[in-house]
Amino acid sequence: MRIVNAISYMFKLNVALIIACLYVHNAYAEEKRRIIEVFTADHPPLIGSKDTIMSDIVTEAFQVQKTKVVMVSYPTSRIQWAMETKTANIVLGPIDWFINSNINEDLITIDIYFVTMRLFGLREKFPNGIKFNDLSDIQNYRIGYVLGGVLVPLLREAGLKPNLFTSLQQTAKLTALGRIDVFIAPTIVGWKVINETYQEKKQMFVQSEKGLKTVSGNLIFHRDQQHLAEIFKKGLIKIIDNGTYLKIMKKYHGDNVLPLPVRKLIESNSTEKNQTVN
Repeated sequence: MRIVNAISYMFKLNVALIIACLYVHNAYAEEKRRIIEVFTADHPPLIGSKDTIMSDIVTEAFQVQKTKVVMVSYPTSRIQWAMETKTANIVLGPIDWFINSNINEDLITIDIYFVTMRLFGLREKFPNGIKFNDLSDIQNYRIGYVLGGVLVPLLREAGLKPNLFTSLQQTAKLTALGRIDVFIAPTIVGWKVINETYQEKKQMFVQSEKGLKTVSGNLIFHRDQQHLAEIFKKGLIKIIDNGTYLKIMKKYHGDNVLPLPVRKLIESNSTEKNQTVN
């Protein structure tokens, strides 16, 4: 009898262990399904693998939807290839990266931020500021820009031949040395690079009052990732509604007035908060 009871006990114990293992496995699988990879380039404080405006927005929006994000840093010049080969299914950055891509129509794009691209140069070279009406006015400038930058097609279409570098830090340094006349960057990024590189001498730089172009910052999905796009969209509405989005803006912009397109983005998404959000 004791042997029978022992066998019965061991059988029940093994069944319990199997059930426990299956539970842990299923829980792990469910958790893994809730972790997604987002590919992006490193151009702080705008985009990057962490602690940037747009990565913070994406992380918070997915977090309120109980979805964890892992940011994957990738060279700007390889982002389009990554999406075309499905090495990446989600990309954080401007949709302009894909303007000439053959998969452009197969992408879902959600606006999350906007930037104005400007020219930066030395005050001694431009004592009255950097002024232009259209791109033809800057065709004689030696222009520095980043490899794979969103404005490269626009500049080349206008007949301009920018000098392309791997980082904005290079363009700022070459501008300071007088080897190029101006460099192109989003307003907040250009001044960050200048502040970090020259600190006390930042006043020697000026920016163009007029912007070259307003560029949207986007979270971009392959069309077969529609379900994740919907999850993110609902999360974005939530963080705009609960004030998290504005906290992120204040973290990076301080008390400065937010760009008009960003204010409109907040207003347009706030009007959707009365919809059902799960």
